[in-house]
Amino acid sequence: MEARIQQKITEIGRTLLVQEPLLGEVWLMLSKNISPEGDIALRYHPLEGFQLAIGPDLLQLSTEALFLLIKQQFIHLALGHWIKILLLPMDRYWIAVLQASGEEWLDMNKQSTPKSLLQWYEQIKRNETTGSIKSISETVKKRYRFWRTSDHQRGQAEAAYLKKYIQQQMTSEAACIGKSSILAFDLFLEELKDNPSMAWRKILRLFTNQTGTTYLRHTHHKISRRYGESPGLRKKRKPRLAILVDTSGSLSRADWRRFFTEIHRIKQNGADIYICEIDVTVRKVWKYHYGIPNQITGGGGTVFDIGLQYAVTEIQPDGIIYFSDGQGPIPEYKEAIPLLWVLTQDREGLPGQAIVMPKLILEANMR
Repeated sequence: MEARIQQKITEIGRTLLVQEPLLGEVWLMLSKNISPEGDIALRYHPLEGFQLAIGPDLLQLSTEALFLLIKQQFIHLALGHWIKILLLPMDRYWIAVLQASGEEWLDMNKQSTPKSLLQWYEQIKRNETTGSIKSISETVKKRYRFWRTSDHQRGQAEAAYLKKYIQQQMTSEAACIGKSSILAFDLFLEELKDNPSMAWRKILRLFTNQTGTTYLRHTHHKISRRYGESPGLRKKRKPRLAILVDTSGSLSRADWRRFFTEIHRIKQNGADIYICEIDVTVRKVWKYHYGIPNQITGGGGTVFDIGLQYAVTEIQPDGIIYFSDGQGPIPEYKEAIPLLWVLTQDREGLPGQAIVMPKLILEANMR
């Protein structure tokens, strides 16, 4: 039985790395202990950090149910539910709270902000007569058997340590697969919800990879076929991109942070990036290297034509990417340079190709 569980653990890790790389990295990050009972349970070891206790019930789950359960445990980890529990008195309601809060985050049809743990606690305690406590199965009870509370003084110190520990681990694992550590929690939660976010990122990556001209680079890793020695040649592509960032008053600092998170990814792929900060006019133009700028200039209305015309005539890029909320008059863009819109909300009628970034929802207890 133990060998079968170990084989299943390996299969899960391999599948996650292919289908959802960030989740796969977190799966590999956590050590696993084979348990005599249960399926998957998140636990914290004082010396070894967070672990996953994996039991024989895991083998009975379908692939879909298994992945949902893994995501549910990762949601507790990313949102700091463990930290919150350390500071609160544990009673018979909390198992139902943890189960309900994890399921709520995976509810793709839910548009409102998910409730906090305390809101769930009050609701479940208030509606106890509905049977929400009695309906909790033995399997679910086993899943949260490692959760506990501490005395207040120890709990505060432990919670502060765990919060820092989780943040460092998440950003570290995000960096392992080339994801910017900027807003690593946002990216992690976005992928946990298993929404179509990867589709728009694929389109963005394909756009940047397909634009630009190729050039030859000498390399010592590839021997010349003609001479059998000396540096070989390797074909490389380095697109020159004009990235227009909408700095109008309708966008927030959080929106700009998300924009530059994606810009950072594009830069990691080797593109030359020229940033244009634009509202009703071109406010600032600079070559991007890394990070998020300390200050964004703008705050007025939105005129898309001005920025597009500037990019075409002054930067002369291989491709143009416009990060915006899409609020503004439809531009009259008819140039041959490929244009991609990355929007915070849907907008029809824009020239070129448009993709929409999914909305992110962060729980207050991790801020």
